[in-house]
Amino acid sequence: MMMAAGGAVAALVYSSVADMPVFKPSDINFAEASDIYDESDNFVTRIGFENREEIDISEVPEIVKNAFIAIEDNRFKEHMGVDPYRIMGAAWADIKSGSLKEGASTITQQLVRQSIEAISTEKKFKRKIQEAILAIQMERHFTKDEILENYLNGIYLGEGAYGIQAAAQTYFSKDVSQLTVEEAALLAGLPQAPSAYNPFNNPEDAKERRNIVIKQMAQYGYINANEAEEARNKEIVLDKGKKTTNEYPYPYYRDYVIRMLKEKVGLTDPDIFSQGLKIYTTLSPEIQQHAEKAVQNKEYYPPPMQDSNGNPVGNDGAAVVLDPHTGHIKALVGSKDPNPNQMAWNKATHEQRRPGSTFKPIIAYGPAVEYLGKSPASVFDDIPTSIGNYSPSNYGGTYYGLITMRYALTKSQNVVAVKLLQETGLNKAVDFAANLGFENDRKQIMESGLAAALGGLKYGVTPLQMAAAYGTFANNGIYTEPIAIRRVEKQDGTVLYESKPEKHRAMKETTAVIITDMLQDVARKGTGTNATKGITVPLAGKTGTADNSQNKTADVWFAGYSPDLVTVTWVGSDNQRVKLNGKWPGAYGATYPSYIWNDIMSNIYKDSTPKNNFTSPRAAGLVRATVDSKSGKLPGPHTPEDHLVTDWFVPGTVPTEVDDTHVLMEVCAVNGKLPSIYCTQRVTKVFIKLPYKVSEKVKDYELRAPTEICDMHTEENNDGWLPNMDELNPWAPVDENEQPTQEGEQQNNSDSQENQDDKNNKKPNDKKED
Repeated sequence: MMMAAGGAVAALVYSSVADMPVFKPSDINFAEASDIYDESDNFVTRIGFENREEIDISEVPEIVKNAFIAIEDNRFKEHMGVDPYRIMGAAWADIKSGSLKEGASTITQQLVRQSIEAISTEKKFKRKIQEAILAIQMERHFTKDEILENYLNGIYLGEGAYGIQAAAQTYFSKDVSQLTVEEAALLAGLPQAPSAYNPFNNPEDAKERRNIVIKQMAQYGYINANEAEEARNKEIVLDKGKKTTNEYPYPYYRDYVIRMLKEKVGLTDPDIFSQGLKIYTTLSPEIQQHAEKAVQNKEYYPPPMQDSNGNPVGNDGAAVVLDPHTGHIKALVGSKDPNPNQMAWNKATHEQRRPGSTFKPIIAYGPAVEYLGKSPASVFDDIPTSIGNYSPSNYGGTYYGLITMRYALTKSQNVVAVKLLQETGLNKAVDFAANLGFENDRKQIMESGLAAALGGLKYGVTPLQMAAAYGTFANNGIYTEPIAIRRVEKQDGTVLYESKPEKHRAMKETTAVIITDMLQDVARKGTGTNATKGITVPLAGKTGTADNSQNKTADVWFAGYSPDLVTVTWVGSDNQRVKLNGKWPGAYGATYPSYIWNDIMSNIYKDSTPKNNFTSPRAAGLVRATVDSKSGKLPGPHTPEDHLVTDWFVPGTVPTEVDDTHVLMEVCAVNGKLPSIYCTQRVTKVFIKLPYKVSEKVKDYELRAPTEICDMHTEENNDGWLPNMDELNPWAPVDENEQPTQEGEQQNNSDSQENQDDKNNKKPNDKKED
């Protein structure tokens, strides 16, 4: 057994040494920067190279050296490249865990890994053996100070900073010689996980890690107990070093590319910042510049507000522009801040905000067309409504009554959207939304219930998600995953990664064409006119205004598209619990985000036009038909001409029933109520008759059939009939014992005929729909 084990170890050592790279002192040559290119393969920026400044070990304070030694390799000055004690401790931990998790690398071994490219970065025994042998060789060629100098100049410390000098400038805006104990400890804690312990993004984790380093420094005698206690009690105070925009253009786009290199391509920070990669993106510098300029324009934001404690609360904005056919992200702006920290929070890709009415096409209108065969001419009653405990209301308390889906979407009427979602069913609607990129949001949409129809989600969605979803409508129902990276190559041209964006049919082409056709009305004559003003190319889009948990507006949106580009803009309060300032012109989807959207798109199309056009309904196989705009059925005998509407239908969904809501009714000419026997002035009009009553504030209330009987005209007040002249009153009670004369019969018959002729000659009520 022992011999077999020994043989296996010997074989492993032999195989490790057989293909081990040969150590050469010249191998210590750090950080070849990676280059980013735009959609046309033009150079944009270099990442990694600019943020490195080598420093001589003699200029590094002892406290800084000792901080790294204490946490990374406390026996650095004693061992010959490997630390047997550290190896045994790590091995025991690995045996207990059943895997190779515990690190045992010395500073020398880490320098080997940084500087010799042929060494694998995976945690494998073969790599460990090679590292150990090469570390011993390195110790024979260099002094301890030379090894530590190369290590401190080469180590990656987050925020794009390589080396201790660059890190000191990045986090504290000072030279390494000026670092305090707590600052040195913070930097020494970063190599293990630069992103996780980044003090800009994760201050609490960074402080905890810093204090571990301070404890180690005290344990090994580099500082005394009082110094350790004082350092631990210090708060982290950062001072971000300023960089010119020339050094790092398009910061939010660049940072998103770096994130995708990690998440999609699987690269590490050292791979990205020091391996000389060529990264080919989908960036359009021209569109990116338009987007940044618009989002940073202070005129497109409301004044700041105050929280409950009187503290000022600002606001922010974001924008995404992408090609709906390829998924290529042309521009991405994550904040109005023009000089963010590297890898700052990106509100275009990571900030979840309630989308308001921009969600209506996704969760209400789209599913109703797709699953129920609804058309733009389908009719819903826009009236005050309660569904269980939920009572949605329209903006401004305006209710139009019986209106078509097209009109409801154009005016952004909330009640109709909720009714559509209720009729479709939440499960089907969520399935539809999931196909548009909201698969991971199923739970929050379901938990939101019918309020989801108005974008009242529990957490919210990101501008990038909304851009991809609206891109599906623009792309005739095909969802295309958004991408920022086309290809990644090594220095020698070897392709490491080539994008293949996921595509699938999310809805029927006819559904997408119908939604786009309705959204064109929204853009041109509905709530979206501020966004599209002055732009002559075909456009479709939707506004969105979302309330926070206190029913105050905290987020406003505009999502829209041309045949070639989708653009989504968002403006919101920095604190979602604090509303946006409502001073004129007010915080709505039709104001601030529409101004930004218009600025971006008008500049894009200033001297150009889309290469494509929207697919016409007829080309998609839709048919036109004329229906009654108050019932959605075929016109009936009493349908007024101004209640006829012609619109598009999917073949097979044109209604076959004839309108029966318009009826002829005789009413009192004075007050419009049903006539009593004492009403002498009567008119015949066309009314809408439904089995329920509506509030007088509904705009088509006057068109609804009356249900009350006139109480103005009574026996005492019979509208001018003279006393004792009942025989001339056709509505007067008749004495059953008195027989009418032939002349009387003729007179009554004549009156009846005249009344009937009057009825036949009456014109239908021509009151127009608002």
